[in-house]
Amino acid sequence: MSELLIVVAVLGLLGVATSRAAGRRTSPVVAAEVIDDVLGRAGGGRDPEAVIRCVAGGLAAAVGATRAEALFVTPPNKAVARVSLEGDHLTPNETPTPDELRALVTSWLSVDPRPIDLRDGDAHPLRPWLDQLEVGDAIVIPLMDTEPLGVLVLGNRQGGPSGAIALDGPSQRRVAVDATAALLDARRRELIARMPAEWFADSTASRLEALPGAGTLGRRLEMAGANRESVALLSLRVHAVDGVAEAGPVADVVADRLMRTVRRTDLVARVEADRVVVVLADMAESDTAIRACRRLVDRAHVPVLHDGVVVRPEVSAGVVLWDGHTSAQAIRAELDAAEGAATADPMHAIHLRPSEVQRRGLAA
Repeated sequence: MSELLIVVAVLGLLGVATSRAAGRRTSPVVAAEVIDDVLGRAGGGRDPEAVIRCVAGGLAAAVGATRAEALFVTPPNKAVARVSLEGDHLTPNETPTPDELRALVTSWLSVDPRPIDLRDGDAHPLRPWLDQLEVGDAIVIPLMDTEPLGVLVLGNRQGGPSGAIALDGPSQRRVAVDATAALLDARRRELIARMPAEWFADSTASRLEALPGAGTLGRRLEMAGANRESVALLSLRVHAVDGVAEAGPVADVVADRLMRTVRRTDLVARVEADRVVVVLADMAESDTAIRACRRLVDRAHVPVLHDGVVVRPEVSAGVVLWDGHTSAQAIRAELDAAEGAATADPMHAIHLRPSEVQRRGLAA
């Protein structure tokens, strides 16, 4: 295994307890305490300083950086610990991160969580934070699940020795996915299914060209009917944000994002200019289906970047539970009715309309 992958694995052992254990605390947590707790959960018997040097120093060396910074955050966006390494000098930072800086980092993680290669002077929302850290060239790698977990900065000091930082886009994303997978102690495939779609493409246009349409959805429903599958269908209507964004472009981003939110997502289709339909497979239990659909709706509401402006999508959602015994045409009619009811009654985030057989089962 390469040095980079070894270091990323060690980083995971460092981060999992940092983000989880500290998230349960109500009092301030100093970096040394977090690190000790992490190492104890990772098996104990290890020198904290040696492990941190391995993690931060190994990542920096792997990309040619002269310094490394790691900041871990926990909901509700509170900094837990920051660790700095430059040369042989390691500093667990116990001084709380300034509120405005913490807000800057977590806002970026919530809106545009892509690994980024920044050169000294490049404009970016994180530039004020990097300037405060006195970092010029840097590779910034987010650590994300459905919420921000932290950020890694691999860079060079402004005006100081400059390493040849080199890590291409696919490699950056691979490091981010592997590091977060270790943070969450999750299998890679399951984690990728929950990753923000923004991690997997650099261009909105390029990643949206392949979105399935109404024809693909129709064929999938026919297959579900023929095989008597138990599926859940979620219809989302994306509304325009007055004066900021039209519905169509925001619906594109929402559709692409939902592909990786719930593991049982089988298909995400754009069937109209402002409408997205999600097919969830193996959904025999209505409670499970509704929980999954609520996760999708919550994810659809997360802010997106549109033409440089932060937009919070507004959606109405209808859900149909289908056991495959009703015709595909009838189910599409019920889905239209469910989504229409949600649009007419915006006070309800989700309007449930089970198919006829499911309705009888729920009533029983």
